[in-house]
Amino acid sequence: MKRNVIRIALVVVLVALGFGLYVLGKEHQIFVDNKDIVINGVEYKSENTIKVVVDNVDLEEVKKGKRKVAYTPGPWHKITAVEILPDGTTREVERKFTLSPNDAAVVNLVALFEVEDGWLAIQ
Repeated sequence: MKRNVIRIALVVVLVALGFGLYVLGKEHQIFVDNKDIVINGVEYKSENTIKVVVDNVDLEEVKKGKRKVAYTPGPWHKITAVEILPDGTTREVERKFTLSPNDAAVVNLVALFEVEDGWLAIQ
């Protein structure tokens, strides 16, 4: 009897470990757009090139009107974007977000700088 309980407990631990490793190792597609967007009837225009880093994946510069993709594992993600303004100054934004195992995300950089909500679309 005691042996069967130990075996069942071991199987439960192994299944939980497998699920945890799946969630932590699942790779997500994170699309980064530098395109115009309309949120709540207000249009935000893409004007500048933006340097982007998603979870230590350097996407370098995302030019106006372009899209790049980053492949990163795990459920927790951080995006850092640095916009280079025409006068040579910069402004930086850093945001964190969470994805479920089967999710992909689309981050609009223009909305990331301009509004609090609407910059992330989960697919």
